[in-house]
This record gives sequence, structure tokens and C-alpha cells, in this order.
Amino acid sequence: MRAPFKRGLLAAALITMSMTTPAWADDGPDLRFSATFADQAYFVGETVPIKVNVTNVGNKTATGAKGKYTNISGSSPFIPTSEWREFNPGGIGATVAPGQTKSFTMVARLNSFNGGDATFKLAVSTAGELTPDDNAATLTIAMVSPYTRAVVDGTLFGDEDRDGVLDPGEELADTAVQIRNNYSGSFKEVRTDAHGWFSFTNVAAQRYTLAFKSPGWANVQKQLRVDGSDRTTNLQVRTVRSLEGTLVPKVEFHENRYRPGDTAQVSIWLANTGRFDLRGVRAGCDLNWDDSHLLGSDDPAHWGVLARSGPGATIAAGEVKAFEVTGIVPDAAFDTGSVLLTCGFGDHFEFSDTFPVVEASARVGA
Repeated sequence: MRAPFKRGLLAAALITMSMTTPAWADDGPDLRFSATFADQAYFVGETVPIKVNVTNVGNKTATGAKGKYTNISGSSPFIPTSEWREFNPGGIGATVAPGQTKSFTMVARLNSFNGGDATFKLAVSTAGELTPDDNAATLTIAMVSPYTRAVVDGTLFGDEDRDGVLDPGEELADTAVQIRNNYSGSFKEVRTDAHGWFSFTNVAAQRYTLAFKSPGWANVQKQLRVDGSDRTTNLQVRTVRSLEGTLVPKVEFHENRYRPGDTAQVSIWLANTGRFDLRGVRAGCDLNWDDSHLLGSDDPAHWGVLARSGPGATIAAGEVKAFEVTGIVPDAAFDTGSVLLTCGFGDHFEFSDTFPVVEASARVGA
């Protein structure tokens, strides 16, 4: 009478062991796959970087692991097999050790629009995979239909007093404004009316460069995203006068000769010969990426308010203001025999091509 009781206990114990045995106790590789990208709407012709992670949570090494792309619906992004790197489906496949994660970025190219967003699946596989259901990710890339049409309009103005605000009388009349399709290269051009107003209608969805060029004014190249929203209407497109001849800089090293590693002191004078005060004036130096250029011009600890990352200086109309700054003589200056200082000075770095540039040098020896 006791034997059946013992058999029942044994059966219960076996059932309990079976229910509590973890899945990973099975021998084999077990890959986990994830893929992410920037969540936004994309245009035809754009590329989409996709961050991929492949992790082996199993207790055996995955060998010959390969990737696979499958289109599901809508537009079909182009993903060359080479984007899979060592998971290239045409190669020998990747090896992923237990506990190892392999990460890389693949690029999907949106070469065409086939009526909707691009939905597709990315997956990896390996021989002996324990749980293949978590080896894939389904992604949907939102696309802007190229058949979308929009309006690009606004006011072009010349900011005479450089205060960043459209003041009465600053509108630029009868001036050519152009938008160029960044994908196709096609462009349209209109002229502003008496109030500086420009308008482009029936503009196909895409990224554009709005451009303006006129003697005496800084060139403008403004990037636009035309997607059918209202973000391209009632624009205010600003330009400024060139500072050449208005802001007159002068720089001078204190010594004629330095050694590598020396701290060099430099005097700077800025003269504002214009009618308006200049605010936020800073220096943009080392314009030619020269190894022998004086170091430290981007550091407020050396250049104070004039450093590019600093707040900038105010130079009143008709004022000449002096500054004392320092920099470190680079080792490379010993090879060339001189330390250089080349800087442009101005108040708005988006118009840095209009900054006056000044140069100075000093000898370097042992």
C-alpha cells in the first residue's frame, strides 16, 4: 500500500522540477535582436541610420549568424547586404560568444516612394537557435509623400542695426531669392516686392536651400524642410552688411620670439567705424587649421569675452576698444620657425564670411 504513495511523490517532484527549470538551461546559442532609428518623417533620397544590437544570451557560441531584410508593405528602403557587416548574408556569418553584444549602424536608403511608409523586418539567425521568435524587429519609417505640395514665403530684410529684429524700412525690395531642391538640384527664383515679400507656390515636399546673394550684404543659405506643414510660411530671412571696413581689427604679439610651450601675450584693438553699436563681438581664429597657430583662442580663460565660446564684447559706434589675451605656443611652431595668429572678428557667426580678418606672427626657436 505504500508503493503507490511513493510513486506519487516522485511524479510530483518531477513535475515541480520541470516547471522550475529555466529556459536557458537548454544548451545552445540564443540571440536577441533590436534595431532603432530617429523617429521622424523622411523624404525620398534620404538615408536612415539604424542602430542594431545583437546579443547572445545563450550558453553556446553562435556561429555563422547572418542577417536578413524582408519588405512588408509600402515603400522599400534599399539596404545593401554589406550594411550587415559581419552578419552579411552573403558571407560566412558572425560569431557571437555567450554574453556578448555586437553593435553596429546600418544605413537604409529611401530611393523611391511606393505609396506609403516603409514597413520591413530585420532579423538574424544562427544554427541551433533556442528562441528564434526574438531574433527580429519590425520597423516602420514614416515618409513624406513627394506628391505633397506646399508654400514657401516670407520677408527678406537687411538688418542695418544688427539687432536681429525686422524694423520698418529694413525690407529688401526687388531682390532675387532662390530655393534649390537638395535632392534633385532643381531650383526656382522669384523677386521680392516693395515690402521684401517673396512667395513660392506648388513646392514639392523635400529639403531645400533658400539662398540670397546681393552686393554689400552677407550671403544667406537657409535650410528648409518642406513637408506640407506651416513651418515654411511667413518666414523672416535676415541678412546683414559686411563688417569689412566697418570693424577694423589689429593684433600684436608682445614679444618677437618664443619657445614651444610658452604663454604668449597678445594685444588686440577693435575699432568700430560704423553708425551702430556692435554687440557680442567674438573671435574666430585658426581659419586654416594650421598646426603652428597659437592655441587657446576658443578658451575664455585665455581670450575672455572674445573667445568664440564667450559672451562677446560690445564696441560702440566710433569706439576703439583694447583687449589683452594669451595663448600657448604649440610644439609644431618650432618646426616652422614661427607661431601664427589668424582671426576674424564679428558679432554673428552665421555671417562669418563677412568678418574682417587680421594676422600676426612671431618667431619660435629653442
